[in-house]
Amino acid sequence: MSFLLAAVLALAPAHAEPPPPAAPAADPAGAIDPGLRADIEHLMKITGSADVAMQVMRQMLEAMKGLAPDVPPSFWDEFLAEVDPQEFTELMIPVYAKHFTRADIQELIRFYESPVGQKFIREQAGVTQDSMAVGQRWGEDLARRVMERAEAQRRGR
Repeated sequence: MSFLLAAVLALAPAHAEPPPPAAPAADPAGAIDPGLRADIEHLMKITGSADVAMQVMRQMLEAMKGLAPDVPPSFWDEFLAEVDPQEFTELMIPVYAKHFTRADIQELIRFYESPVGQKFIREQAGVTQDSMAVGQRWGEDLARRVMERAEAQRRGR
């Protein structure tokens, strides 16, 4: 989601932390084996990676709108209009190529094309949504407990 990070950094105050190191550049001069490239594209297509990235981006943009109320709505509309899922795919191909061999990608394709792999793809959005809700409740509970201890310590002094 580095494209989203760029937008956040553009809106962030000057004292914000520096951005993380840049992701690998898009495939310079066709350095990735064409067969591996095709397999990665196929894997990303069957898993819906670009669609998932778009969903996550939309959710993050909604959250960012609340954090940046002075940013005009037209900025967010123009930002989304600039998004090209194929550009995301092209940027991700070198990342996959860096971490996986062609044999790895082919095994992943076999998994995701299997019935359980297809079920995983169908259920992943729901699992992620439920996980986020569980994580939020967990984080709120942790924060409450820490705050209660801090308050007890403050009163005990």
